[in-house]
Amino acid sequence: MNLRLDRLAQRLETERLVLRAFEPGDAPALFELVQASRAHLDPWLLWPGRMSSLEAVEAWAARPYDGSESNRLGVFTKDRNELLGAAGLRARSLEPGSSWLYVDVSYWLGPHALGQGYATEAARRLAEHAFDDLDAPRVEIRTEPHNERSNRVAERLGFRFEGVLRAVGQRRGRPADLALFALIAGERDVLRSVQRPR
Repeated sequence: MNLRLDRLAQRLETERLVLRAFEPGDAPALFELVQASRAHLDPWLLWPGRMSSLEAVEAWAARPYDGSESNRLGVFTKDRNELLGAAGLRARSLEPGSSWLYVDVSYWLGPHALGQGYATEAARRLAEHAFDDLDAPRVEIRTEPHNERSNRVAERLGFRFEGVLRAVGQRRGRPADLALFALIAGERDVLRSVQRPR
């Protein structure tokens, strides 16, 4: 089964959020947010170090983005258009050159947005989009095993913990593990039962 990547959205909405493709004008706010978030992002992610100057962020935001295999969306408040973080979907296959078999959801928020249900709300909307619009048979969330906040997002959404992928990647030149959470299409209704933030 092939994913319907021609339907990959560059804008999605929830009750409180707008998830949309980054634009060049977003670079200053994104740069400030990444810098303010370094203390809590650096233990889990490698890319914040590549966003260490406004010029680097401007180049990233201005880069043409075809969205053929993934989307990268800013997470903005619907009422104030305030940038809170970023989220996205990426198509995955079991081996290079094979059909896309599933998607994974990624997300991060700035420190001022933590603990308010925004990551859960954004990840839920992305998972719904993957199942409903892309015909994904499986959606994954992969986290650093000790990243409790990200693990709780997956658990709140009803994703099942399938185990730890040991030494599946590298982090700062050393083998890195990833915790694997997944939801399959037949379990999609669990997303509807998640308590929405008030």
